[in-house]
Amino acid sequence: MNNANKQWLLPRNKEGSPDHRFEESFSRILDEIGDEAYSSLRQFSIETSHLQRQSSKEGLDLAIAIFNEANYLDANCKYQPDNQYGWRSKLLRKQAQLILETIGFKRNNANKLVKTAEWLTQKLFNHEERQWLCSLTLSHVYELSRLTTEGFQAVKQEVSYPGFTFAAGQREISVRRLEELRRFHSKSIAIEPEDKLIEMDKLIPSIDSKDASSHDSLEQIIDLVKSIDWVALKSNPSLSKRLEEEQELLRQLFVEAEVFDCL
Repeated sequence: MNNANKQWLLPRNKEGSPDHRFEESFSRILDEIGDEAYSSLRQFSIETSHLQRQSSKEGLDLAIAIFNEANYLDANCKYQPDNQYGWRSKLLRKQAQLILETIGFKRNNANKLVKTAEWLTQKLFNHEERQWLCSLTLSHVYELSRLTTEGFQAVKQEVSYPGFTFAAGQREISVRRLEELRRFHSKSIAIEPEDKLIEMDKLIPSIDSKDASSHDSLEQIIDLVKSIDWVALKSNPSLSKRLEEEQELLRQLFVEAEVFDCL
C-alpha cells in the first residue's frame, strides 16, 4: 500500500494537515487490519463524505428551523413556568450542533452549518439580499457569515455591477475571494456573557415543579454543564472567578458521584 493511500487515515496536526510522523506506525496498523478491512473503511469514508455533501442543504434547513424555534420560544414562552430564565431556547441553540452530529455530520461540518444558520436567523436581510443568498453555495454563505457588517457591505459593493446598485443584479464571486475579504473584515471571537455561566442557585425548574424529581434535576445539571463554552470561560477572568466561588458546591457534586461508585 503506497504512502498516498494512507494520508486520509493519519492523525492531524494543529493546522489540520496529515501528521507524517505517524506514517511508519500506520503502515503497521494497516498491515494488521488487512487489505479487506482497509478497503471497507475507505469506502465507508468516501460514501459518508458524499452523503454529507448531498445532505448539507437539508442539514442547514434543520439548523435554521432549530434556531427559528429558539427565537419563537424567546418571543412567546420566555416567562412560562416551565421555561424560567429562557432555558429551553438557550439549550436548544447549544444542542443544534449535537443534533446534526447525531444524524451523522462530522463535527467540523456540523459546526459550519450551525454557525451559518445562526447568522441567517439573526441578521435581517432585504428581498434582494435573500434572493442573492439563495443563489450561492453553502460554502459562500458560510464565509459571509464570518464577516463583520462592514465586510458584508464590502462584498455587496464588489458583486454589484459598475454604475448600478446591488439590487440591479450581482456578479459572481468565488469562495476564495470571500476568504480574502474575511482577512480584513473578520468577526472577533465573542466572549460568552457572564449570565451564560451556570448560577447554581437558579437551576432550571422541573417541567412540573410540583412534582420535581432528583432524576430531572440531575439531568438538567448535566445538560447545563454540557452547554457551557469552556474555552470562552477560561479566557474571561470574571467567569473564572465566578466558577471559583462555587468550587465547594462543585466539589460536593463530585464527592456524591464517588459515593455512588462505591455502592
